[in-house]
Amino acid sequence: MFLWGEEIMKRIMGILLLVFGILFVGYQLASDFLFQQRAKINHTQEITAEQMAENETREVENDFEAITNVSALDAFTELSHIKPEFVVGQLVIPAMKRDLPISKGINDENLLIGVATLKDGQKLGQGNFAVAGHNHRIPGSLLNGFDNIGMGIDLYATNKDKIYHYITYDRVVTEADAFEYLEDEVAKEHGKPIFTMLTCALPIVEDQRVFILSELVQIIDYSEEKMTELMNNGQVTQRE
Repeated sequence: MFLWGEEIMKRIMGILLLVFGILFVGYQLASDFLFQQRAKINHTQEITAEQMAENETREVENDFEAITNVSALDAFTELSHIKPEFVVGQLVIPAMKRDLPISKGINDENLLIGVATLKDGQKLGQGNFAVAGHNHRIPGSLLNGFDNIGMGIDLYATNKDKIYHYITYDRVVTEADAFEYLEDEVAKEHGKPIFTMLTCALPIVEDQRVFILSELVQIIDYSEEKMTELMNNGQVTQRE
């Protein structure tokens, strides 16, 4: 009787483990699907230059602890709460096939739709315009793959007044608390305005961050048609 009862318990435990495993995998797949669907939403299409300028005046509290890996739970609990009233710009990287909103302030909601500004009072085309973004594990989402981005890649950032064309020129891996690459002094030393992206490396190393630095090469008058053209036909500018 004892052996029979032990055998039953083993079978029950095996079934429970199988059920939990199926639920866990299903949960991951469902959250990834939700994340991918939300990533397809164009958060900048309906926002005008005037609205972006108004959003720039909103007060925000930066939560730097939000610059961590995105979990499946984040996708389920946070994506439904996202609102576009903090979107202040648009970032297009043709070589990576990305069209992301630039939102004001570091928090979970802003980082789940695109990149978010790291400093108050930043202006595109001036000083060191610094943003952060998640290097999400799903290919093609957010800043996935940006930890290994090459040099000479074109970036186009806009506030729907002007388009600011930047080109990547440096990639720096630092400790998690090394924020000196966010300072305007970096742009002064480089001799040109720059655009800095902060993300993490994959696989996740908690005490490391990756900075991607790009220099300003051109300012273009904005039009929606021009941004679409750049996204569809943008070329990688080779640098020696």
